[in-house]
Amino acid sequence: MIDLNYFMNDLPKCPHCDEDFDIWSNDYFEYNLSDEATDEATCESCHKEFVFKNHLTYSFSTATSVCDLHNGVYGPQQSKGEV
Repeated sequence: MIDLNYFMNDLPKCPHCDEDFDIWSNDYFEYNLSDEATDEATCESCHKEFVFKNHLTYSFSTATSVCDLHNGVYGPQQSKGEV
């Protein structure tokens, strides 16, 4: 059974001591960033090893043209009935 305290957290949590593993100060980018990748880490608090899995999420921005998308103009550019 999955312990929800260790599932889908913003930061990996050490399963030995419950401390968050700061991925931004622990060379996280040396780890595999692909979706569902599994990696090992050593907790800075208790110095024990644990494994973690990435769960990537996606968000999207839309615009009426590529130019608007790159300029940060999102959503409808004309009111209904305008040509």
